[in-house]
Amino acid sequence: DAYGGYDPSAYPAAYDLNIIAPPLNCPKWACVVLPCINHLPSMKLYQQIIPRDAEVRQGNDWICYDASSLNKGDIVRLSEGDVIPADVCLLSLGTDFVSDYKDHENDNENETNSKGSVPGVIGSTSSELIVDSSNVNGQRPQTISAKDNDDGSGTVEALELYAGSVVLQGEAIVVVTKIGKDTMLASMIAKGEWPPTSSTNATPASQQKGYEKVCQAEAV
Repeated sequence: DAYGGYDPSAYPAAYDLNIIAPPLNCPKWACVVLPCINHLPSMKLYQQIIPRDAEVRQGNDWICYDASSLNKGDIVRLSEGDVIPADVCLLSLGTDFVSDYKDHENDNENETNSKGSVPGVIGSTSSELIVDSSNVNGQRPQTISAKDNDDGSGTVEALELYAGSVVLQGEAIVVVTKIGKDTMLASMIAKGEWPPTSSTNATPASQQKGYEKVCQAEAV
């Protein structure tokens, strides 16, 4: 269905799920009556980049969870080919958990840098991460590299990465900063600014508005 298998109506409004509404937010039954909706370029792209699952740190273990259950503050491990499951802040490159993150978080609880991320630099055990956010904000793939320290270790700037972006190369540990309707992708969809104009999967505005009117009529 339009939500990729999620049914927000099944949960209380107070329960804040990590669910990003589709560009054409029709009732589930309307997608049955009007199946062509899911074949629109923008809806097909949405299905491709919407996160499905995430590898989350629980104690000393990494456990695979449904992406919709993520919460702010969750520690997530990203690997090549993964869709970033929420807006996150980069903690480290590689797959080694940064054990002192909680201390770093407490020290900087009320501080953010200019991008809204956790300030400063965090340890790194790998040299490079390549992330493609072109289908989210139209930007070219981003290469994130660790800076070498005198002791042979590496550090990486605490950058923000966005839900729906794809890891093309490398691995990383991140912390969830925004979920669901608060993510950049959800905000762009809500404002009618998604897909990015550079995307070949954008549905023409006139066609998009036409389907929106049909959905509204069917919902009455």
